[in-house]
Amino acid sequence: IMSEQLLVYFIHTYFCGAVYDGSVYAKAKMAVDSVFYIYEMMAARWMKNEKCLDTEDIIEIVYRYSREVEHSDDNLKQMGM
Repeated sequence: IMSEQLLVYFIHTYFCGAVYDGSVYAKAKMAVDSVFYIYEMMAARWMKNEKCLDTEDIIEIVYRYSREVEHSDDNLKQMGM
């Protein structure tokens, strides 16, 4: 459910912007890729924490992703947006 909710958030955030620049595929791909990257970071944290992942870990991972990617035009450009 969490991945689904993240995907809905990213589609709302990125995909709706395609109205202005017409890059529908790139926006949808960015939404899916974002969920994948966050999932991979959670898997890495889970392995590092000896197969334990709590809510605070998830919040930190999503927060860091948001700060590094969503709030940086340079990083968004490097990711294809």
